[in-house]
Formats: sequence, structure tokens, C-alpha cells
Amino acid sequence: MVTANRVVSSAVDGISVGKYVVLKVIDTGCGIPPEALSRVVEPFYTTKPPGKGTGLGLSMAQGVTHQLGGGLRIASTVGVGTTVSMYLPRLLPR
Repeated sequence: MVTANRVVSSAVDGISVGKYVVLKVIDTGCGIPPEALSRVVEPFYTTKPPGKGTGLGLSMAQGVTHQLGGGLRIASTVGVGTTVSMYLPRLLPR
């Protein structure tokens, strides 16, 4: 896990311009195929076999970051691994 301060100067991937704390979770697993990457934040979508996962983790992470005014970025390479970056505003709205 990696944390960092970031300034976003132009909106990208649904993340607005602003100052953020970024929490990155990086794995060296099998990666996510490109055709599945666009769906991984859908509730109950999973690439795992039946009984091995509910498909709620990334959906919930996206929901929490969005409610706080941030966003989620996911980068993945098959055979290399996946990085999930949660962009959380440095100052939360009142």
C-alpha cells in the first residue's frame, strides 16, 4: 500500500481538479483482462469462479470515494498485476 499527496490539474476518469490524498493498493496477481476492466466496479460483477467472491469490493470502494468527492482509478496488466488508486479530497466538504 502506498499513500501520497496529489494535485489534479485537469479532470480525468471522473476525478475533478483539486488536491487529493491518494491511497494505492498494488498487487502482483494475474491482472484483469481488458474486456473485464471496464466492469469491475459494477455491483456483483466478479471474475472469480462461483463461491470465491461476491464482486462488491471495488463497487463499494468506488461508492465511498465518490460520496466523499473523490474518485477511483484502476490500472491492470494481465500477467503483471493491478493497481487501485483511491483519490480522496484533502479537505472533505462540510
